Amino acid sequence: MKNNKFGKRLKEERTRLRITQKELAEEIGVTNQTISNYEVGKYQTPLLEMVKIGIDVGYLITGIPTNPECLQQMRQAARHGVSEKLSKDMIINIICQYLQYLRD
Repeated sequence: MKNNKFGKRLKEERTRLRITQKELAEEIGVTNQTISNYEVGKYQTPLLEMVKIGIDVGYLITGIPTNPECLQQMRQAARHGVSEKLSKDMIINIICQYLQYLRD
């Protein structure tokens, strides 16, 4: 894929969390090869599953790290099955972060 910022950031997040491709694969229910394909841009990722284990999807999408407090709240909500509200809140949070980034 010609422009794979998302996959590159996914690898950075996985490294930040100190987990292997195999561990990430087990957490979200896919194979090691699938994680590799996410990281090289061949497949789209299941974002909600990634939030559950602490990956900063705001960063994956925008390149701007999410406030750690917000990241923890999103992780807890994802783990407790609040996916519809979480998805909306995640999108709003990501947009707000990006707008703040543009202002700064």
